[in-house]
Amino acid sequence: MAQSGTRLTPVARKVRKGFLALDGVLESAGIFAEEDAFWVNGKEIGYFADGGEVLGLRLTKREISAGRAALKADSRVVLKASSDWLHVRISKPSDAALALELAALAVQAHRPSPGTPAALPPMGAKLERMRRFH
Repeated sequence: MAQSGTRLTPVARKVRKGFLALDGVLESAGIFAEEDAFWVNGKEIGYFADGGEVLGLRLTKREISAGRAALKADSRVVLKASSDWLHVRISKPSDAALALELAALAVQAHRPSPGTPAALPPMGAKLERMRRFH
């Protein structure tokens, strides 16, 4: 699985380690790629693309809207039209801080309500069904 292997860049490995240190984050098979992805409360909220040069994040439309000006002004961020996902280019060590800041926002946006147990990532047939629709 790419995230735990050596196929990721050193910067991506640093981001992976920081992402997994955030409370509630699990790493499991992804919907959008064959590699593992980051999950919170049964939702895929992050994945690496382009060998770890890009981090895809599900920030939510509300979070993207709230920070749109700053996100659009940052050349490392690529917003996707009418989507709750964005991409962050993480090619330099200084990019890791931005990626982890946005990852923390994504985690917070997808945590379950207090007192509610978190859902686990889908597996097996349920995961395959989700992959067919994406």
